[in-house]
Amino acid sequence: MTERPILFSAPMVRAILDGRKTQTRRVVKPQPTGTSDRPRDRVHYGIPDGYEHDGETFYAWQASGWSAKSPYGSPGDRMWARETWAVDAPLDEVRRECEDVMGPSGWGHGPYFRADLVHENSGLTWRPSIFMPRWASRITLEVVNVRVERVQEISEHDAVAEGLSNDEKTKLLWLPCAEKGKAHISPVLAYRDLWNSINTKRGHGWDTKPWVWVIEFKRCI
Repeated sequence: MTERPILFSAPMVRAILDGRKTQTRRVVKPQPTGTSDRPRDRVHYGIPDGYEHDGETFYAWQASGWSAKSPYGSPGDRMWARETWAVDAPLDEVRRECEDVMGPSGWGHGPYFRADLVHENSGLTWRPSIFMPRWASRITLEVVNVRVERVQEISEHDAVAEGLSNDEKTKLLWLPCAEKGKAHISPVLAYRDLWNSINTKRGHGWDTKPWVWVIEFKRCI
């Protein structure tokens, strides 16, 4: 079993903690090229040239010669969430506290998490999620499935599993997340807005139909 870090925004952390989010989509880098429109099945045998088989998931387009190993591992592997965080004491002191109680406890000198809105106006100096060490992470996820598809192929069921929430007034409309966004009848359209809010500025907006890794997971801790 392998563990890897994965970044989540504060709204998505809250969706995981609420049990609403069990999938995440991440852009395949680099994007596949060539004329083939669909990937081959997972390759656990006949590994493409240049790769060593280590039990992880490979995808390949035979027509174009593109192949890739899942950067998120295979079913059974684990991911630990990196999120925006803060401490109010030297890092070594906070780390020792976490190790003494087998992980972040929410007491002492932190770590504190921006996703917990109670700390929003606390005056803490927030640290970017990319700099969160393993000992400060409070969420561990187990990979259930990994596949490759175009982002626009998402189903309504999967869009909901991305962490959408119902509009509190109607319960019939879907929001990109619990805090903000235009409500839609279709969860796919709500997810489109969520995707664009994150990825358009990176050149991978919904209309560009990027290939994505689809990672299904369940929460362990």
